[in-house]
Amino acid sequence: MKTLSKVTILGIVGNDPNLKQAQSGLPVASFPVATMTKKKDPNGEPFEATLWHNVVCFGKTAENISKTVTKGSKIFIDGALDYQEYKDSQGTSKIATKIICNDFSVVSKSEYKQSQEQLESRGNKRHTDDFLSDDIPF
Repeated sequence: MKTLSKVTILGIVGNDPNLKQAQSGLPVASFPVATMTKKKDPNGEPFEATLWHNVVCFGKTAENISKTVTKGSKIFIDGALDYQEYKDSQGTSKIATKIICNDFSVVSKSEYKQSQEQLESRGNKRHTDDFLSDDIPF
């Protein structure tokens, strides 16, 4: 049976990528990316919330992203989800979610706006409205 773990986000870089080398010498870049989503408050009033995603790149992708991306850049990322379990300072188990970046494109302001409009016109807006439905049991 085939499986798939794929993530595609279009967002804004929150900090300059942090480029390091793993013990093996492999370049690793990490940085946060913000996306926006529509939600409703307890009174049913809609508002826009920022979601932060931890992104990690390896190898040539890490080197390229650290040369071309800065805080505030609009970016399109194609990747996969990764989960890492760790223990905090009190020994409590936690899970960190990361997006492993396989490919990226820096997007100009006009391309970014156009991409957002295309996503909404493809039904993303309808999906968001469905998510905001009062039928959700939680």
